[in-house]
Amino acid sequence: MKKIILIVALTILALHSKAIEPLPQSLKEQMIQSGIYKEGCPVALNNLRLVTVAYKDFKGELQEGKIVVSSDIANEVVQIFNMLVKLDYPIQKVAPLSNYGSYINAINKNITYGFDCRVDLNNPKKWSKHAFGKAIDINPVQNPYVNGSKILPANSKRYTGLGRRHIGIVADNRAILLKTDAPIDVFKKKNWKWGGDFAGYKDYAHFEKEVDEQSALPITQQKKEQNINNIKVKNLFKNMPTEDNGLF
Repeated sequence: MKKIILIVALTILALHSKAIEPLPQSLKEQMIQSGIYKEGCPVALNNLRLVTVAYKDFKGELQEGKIVVSSDIANEVVQIFNMLVKLDYPIQKVAPLSNYGSYINAINKNITYGFDCRVDLNNPKKWSKHAFGKAIDINPVQNPYVNGSKILPANSKRYTGLGRRHIGIVADNRAILLKTDAPIDVFKKKNWKWGGDFAGYKDYAHFEKEVDEQSALPITQQKKEQNINNIKVKNLFKNMPTEDNGLF
């Protein structure tokens, strides 16, 4: 019976939501004003998509979430989240990063997200895969970034060391991602890399696809463009290009 209810619920979600759509104008503005998108980012806003995905929340209830990713992986992302629902993997909340104003605010609230125009946490001379719209972080509190004594988010320390094990059936414990867990295989079967496999540091929430980094703007230009002021933001919207290869 539970299986039938789940199938019906997923069908209803598919029929009543726009699974993949261009970024709404309001979201573009929010992303720029929050600094999640800025001049110099390695991907145009027109090449990003707002994707509606299904997920099971920590109460076990089926929800819809929105995530921003590159257009060429949007369909794949829908499929991956549908598989996570079938596995009954719990996710606290899925939403665009710009809803929370910054990366730190979002991960402190355990938000699962995609796009974020920022440099790699371990190499400031390289773009993060998030900046291309080709990375997703899932349940960052239960699956923190750990590099020596540095742990992000700060409120996730109990999920490091011996805390990284399944010891019960409560949602926050089942949300921990371990190497042998089925959700890891869902991503890997579609050729995503998992941050839990990284050498030298661990980023347990992180999944990423390969990108063409040769096409990216240099980080020095990104740093220069990072300080967009309100006047410049307004000017961006006055002459908005319509081509897909433009800024928007």
